[in-house]
Amino acid sequence: MRSSALLFSAFLLAASAPASAQSIADGSVKALQDTGNFKISEKTAYLPTAQVLWMSYNKIKTVQHAGALSRATRSSYSSTEVNSPVEPDKLQPLAQQLYDDLVSKLEAAGWKVETAQEMNGALTGMKSFKADAASGLQVESWGAGKYAAIAPAGMVPVDTQSPGTGMAQARFIKGKGGVVLIASYRFDTASFSSDRGTGYSDTHASTSAAAELRLGGSISAISDRGWFGSTIYEPLPISGAVGSLAPLGSNDASRMNRGTSRWLGLADSSKSAFEFVPDGDKIYAEALRAGLELNTAFVQRLEAKKKM
Repeated sequence: MRSSALLFSAFLLAASAPASAQSIADGSVKALQDTGNFKISEKTAYLPTAQVLWMSYNKIKTVQHAGALSRATRSSYSSTEVNSPVEPDKLQPLAQQLYDDLVSKLEAAGWKVETAQEMNGALTGMKSFKADAASGLQVESWGAGKYAAIAPAGMVPVDTQSPGTGMAQARFIKGKGGVVLIASYRFDTASFSSDRGTGYSDTHASTSAAAELRLGGSISAISDRGWFGSTIYEPLPISGAVGSLAPLGSNDASRMNRGTSRWLGLADSSKSAFEFVPDGDKIYAEALRAGLELNTAFVQRLEAKKKM
């Protein structure tokens, strides 16, 4: 049975987004980058799971080395990191709502969908992410960041980049005419920027972060006649009105003293750390709105790429 109550609440939350919030449906379609091809003989989609990947930590760093054409002789270094709270009691319902919405949109596009409940554990052997020792949550590493992986109740997150996961899906789908689909929704709670350069007699490097919800994600499709993936690698900005960054300790004190910097061969070196503080539940409403629109883009891309 579909979770109609959860799906209805999803659309209520999406409708509650501020009128100024930007629509990302068109942007996500353009941002998705495709890999591979797949063929099917019937429009049957097996959905064993879906997952929200929520940023728990991310970092930016930059180094400016001394330039050969200037009088600068020492390099500059800067880094900024952000820690973000992970609330499974908020994220698991979000994952469920996005999963239910994807099921509905696939069915509306003419697909027959076998849900995780209907598959009843028939697809086995997919690989999980490593569990964090402190929280017990599965965590994915992506670039310099770490993301807690949260699946709907009764489902488990899986590492879609693992060869073992792909082989497990291939064994399951062999001889079937449809496709195994796994959607991942990646959310960052901060954006990062950097600047660096070389002057006449010195170098400079700086980094910064701002509280902002950003959306990435991917959909993986495996049939018995191919594999297809579509991914947003560069996260899309969704909303900056979702929280703030609070300094962790004294960021002024984190700047290395001049003597230490010189000893390390640096003209200057600074390190800053922050914690993301959400503004109530606004970030989850915005994440839901963005994820629902990403589902639209996922289905459009599958429809465009499928071959029968």
